[in-house]
Amino acid sequence: MLKTQMRATGVALFLIGIITLVGYMMYVVFLSGEKLGTYTIQEFDGSIVSFGGFRMTSGSTQSTHTVGPLVLSPDMNPLRLNLKINQRGGGASIGSSGLHYEFELLDRLGNSVWKRSGGYSDSEDSGSKTVNISLGVLDVEQAGEYVLLCDLKDKRTFKPVITKAEVAVRKNVARANKQVYILGGAAAIVGFVMMMIGAEKKIAS
Repeated sequence: MLKTQMRATGVALFLIGIITLVGYMMYVVFLSGEKLGTYTIQEFDGSIVSFGGFRMTSGSTQSTHTVGPLVLSPDMNPLRLNLKINQRGGGASIGSSGLHYEFELLDRLGNSVWKRSGGYSDSEDSGSKTVNISLGVLDVEQAGEYVLLCDLKDKRTFKPVITKAEVAVRKNVARANKQVYILGGAAAIVGFVMMMIGAEKKIAS
């Protein structure tokens, strides 16, 4: 009876912890706040045909390196930017650098108020795929017009076709509360330990 209860409690705690961690992360990063706008920074105009592991494309890619002007103000803080990439094709080869992105927000005088850069590499082949990347949060100190500079550089050896890349800007988003992550992680760990103890007792009996 005890081992059954421990195992059941462990499963419940583990699931609660995982759901809390994943759900809260999704809420903070992608769902909280209000969307100000979604801006396309790269798009493929053409056709893509795949057969027998090969891919043929016909068309061209249109890119923009500037988004704006964006009218922002301190009452919108904190702001969050997310990058969404839709792509078709295989993953990057081993040792390649992958896709590199750079974003910078400038005020109307050309002063940089925020900057973010990073990279992404595919670990496996895929057909159609959507990648969501959080670019983080920022605060603006003055109301006014801002310009977002965008740059995507694909250094992958085997380049999948980026059919569309968009940047979404959200206002009044939630700031991550570390206590929620600590409690969720603790519940998952305790639950996992209880499941293992319950399983060991069942085997020993």
